[in-house]
Amino acid sequence: MLLLLTALVAVSVVSLLMGAGSVGPLRVVALLGGAQDSEASFIVWELRAPRTLIGIAVGMALGVAGALLQAVARNPLAEPGLLGVSAGRRLPWRWPWFWGPAPPLCAFQSHNSAPWWAVSAY
Repeated sequence: MLLLLTALVAVSVVSLLMGAGSVGPLRVVALLGGAQDSEASFIVWELRAPRTLIGIAVGMALGVAGALLQAVARNPLAEPGLLGVSAGRRLPWRWPWFWGPAPPLCAFQSHNSAPWWAVSAY
């Protein structure tokens, strides 16, 4: 457990230090040391830190969801297909077949589905 926590902290620090843009690790370390740099401050605290925190929160939520699925199924090898959870990702793809042109929500479809306008004639 301590090893996983250490890895989480290390990856979080690397996530703050690295990223696209002109703010490199040295400027971030200087910012964390107390330097006044408005560009680095914006990039670190407004872009990289929220991205890191959201990534941690999503990872924790997925871990809890997996643990709940295993507990409900009473099966340590349970996976989403067991309860049909993964089958729901095709709903946006099937919408035009039954109800005509899709609403804007169908822009969020799985990567292997045809676009909603390609199948709306059926």
